[in-house]
Amino acid sequence: MKEHHTNILRMLGSAGLCGAYLLITSGLVWQGVVLNSACQFLLMPFALRTRSWDFLGLSAFFLTYNLKFLLRL
Repeated sequence: MKEHHTNILRMLGSAGLCGAYLLITSGLVWQGVVLNSACQFLLMPFALRTRSWDFLGLSAFFLTYNLKFLLRL
């Protein structure tokens, strides 16, 4: 994937994470968790390209937590 594309995905993912936070704090937890999970996937190409292993670990943690929450529903 080209550098330009991963930067766009990173910006969309970061903006989406802000939206997910707002959804969760507004009481729309299910929708916020789904948006957060989608945004974690959008951020991964950038993290892989820049070899940000700590960032990937944090994304994996949040994805695991989100999946755990969604499976409880």
